[in-house]
Amino acid sequence: MQFTDLFFLFCFVPVTLLLSFLERSCEYKNFILFISSVLFFTWGRPFIVSLFLLTAVFDWGMGLLCAPEKSKAVRGTALTADLAMNVFVFMLGARNSLFEGIELLTLSEKLIPVGAMFYGIRGFSYVYDVFSGRTPVEKNPFCILTYMVSFPLMPAGPVVRYGQIRDQIRKREITGEKINAGLTRITLGLTKLSVLAPVLQKLCEAGLSENEITVTGSWAGMLCYIFRFCVVFAGYTDMAIGLGKLFGFDYPESFKAIDMKKGIKGFANSFNSSLNHLMGDVIVKPLRARGQLLGFLGILFSSAVIGAWFSDSLFFIVAGLITGLFIILEELFLKDTLEKILPLFTWLYTGIILFFVFALTRFDSLSSLTQWAGGLIGRGEDYILSVALKNAVTQNAFILAVSVLCYLPFSRSFFTKKLTAVSEKSARLYGVVRIMQTIALSVMLMLSVIALADAVI
Repeated sequence: MQFTDLFFLFCFVPVTLLLSFLERSCEYKNFILFISSVLFFTWGRPFIVSLFLLTAVFDWGMGLLCAPEKSKAVRGTALTADLAMNVFVFMLGARNSLFEGIELLTLSEKLIPVGAMFYGIRGFSYVYDVFSGRTPVEKNPFCILTYMVSFPLMPAGPVVRYGQIRDQIRKREITGEKINAGLTRITLGLTKLSVLAPVLQKLCEAGLSENEITVTGSWAGMLCYIFRFCVVFAGYTDMAIGLGKLFGFDYPESFKAIDMKKGIKGFANSFNSSLNHLMGDVIVKPLRARGQLLGFLGILFSSAVIGAWFSDSLFFIVAGLITGLFIILEELFLKDTLEKILPLFTWLYTGIILFFVFALTRFDSLSSLTQWAGGLIGRGEDYILSVALKNAVTQNAFILAVSVLCYLPFSRSFFTKKLTAVSEKSARLYGVVRIMQTIALSVMLMLSVIALADAVI
């Protein structure tokens, strides 16, 4: 079962939500959420999920040993043990190909649960926060199990820290306002994942096809790849926050509108911000406290770790290192230099760096990368637009046009301000705007369902 399965959206979630209303207590709601989450993750893969549940109990136990009243040696040993265990869980679930040849540890993709990339890092973040004093130790194991296995939480960025929702696990309400906001976010996320992302994937494949290298294809294909990367991440974040609201939670935003005027560091604080903040707390800040040079080494190391978290490809790790290098350069002198000139230069600088950093993550060989780079400056076919890309653009022109209006920051901000201004003029206009928004969301949901049903067929 996946988050974009029609059965999950129109049967599993409504039934779970309905059962949650049978009792007002949070203990009951947590129980229903826990049971439904276990069912969701064990759908065809009971053995590996049983292992993951045991690791949640291990995280709870290591958290107890990291409590402030324990000795420094015990706390340090517990933190190290938890890190080792969660790294192993991450490798087993998200990098299982590395165990190829070891029969006991080799798993088929059907056995690996959804959210395997997020699971271990979330457990370690709890133990680390207890170790560092950021959150109190949790003595109730059921609260930790609810935090670790709740299916709405899985795609909410890599890390929602336990301290951010600790109080909500014990006390929260499911209100009509939250349900309305949740359904809106789910619809937006579902549209991004099922309608927009596949279109961008088609354009990317057509533009970056090694069989037909063109100038237009090299530029447009890479832009579509970057846009798709962001759309998928934002889509899952929307769905997670929406699902969380249905069950009474308010999760923090992990994907924010990217502000190109704040440089590469601004991008890092917007894209995948929860993971970046965790790496900063665990690696960068402790090293920076011992000296600026160690702090810079910490930035490079944490950037490489984030690249390795996304993929075991060397190109991802190199992309992470380059990102970290420019963050260091901005801290040293680039930021001050760019602030003295026009904001447009900062925007261009950020865009160019990100363009080539993302390009590193797209290719799996140096020859493919150099071939694409040559296409950027016209070292390809004699024509500038391939037939495949032309057909892909023509067939999906409407979706692309609507996406530009709805999702690009400058256009979205413009229309949001205009609609807000109109709705504030009178109650009648407010009602008209709300009706228009409802119709738009209904159309988006319908298109998403059609796209998902077509993919199944």
